[in-house]
Amino acid sequence: PMYLFLGNLSFMDICFTTVVVPKMLANLLSETKGISYVGCLVQMYFFMAFGNTDSYLLASMAIDRLVAICNPLHYDVAMRPHRCLLMLLGSCTISHLHALFRVLLMSRLSFC
Repeated sequence: PMYLFLGNLSFMDICFTTVVVPKMLANLLSETKGISYVGCLVQMYFFMAFGNTDSYLLASMAIDRLVAICNPLHYDVAMRPHRCLLMLLGSCTISHLHALFRVLLMSRLSFC
């Protein structure tokens, strides 16, 4: 199960990096350093979603290690692949819903 979490953590880190770096490189190479309002909201959504997913995946990995250390004989029963997949999907779902909620609240504000 730990390899499942590590693989997904690596993928989320790559996604997290690719949210910000292309726009940053474009700003470094161009004269105009602006971003549209919708572009800002989309970038903020993915930045928060992937950042939160990283945190939840690290928490899931910590729970996995806790079960392995505290209950080594019951580890196979407690951490079945189905439960690990539920923890993985739960971390992705919760973080994306949380990011969507925050971006929707932010989009209702008025800016100059």
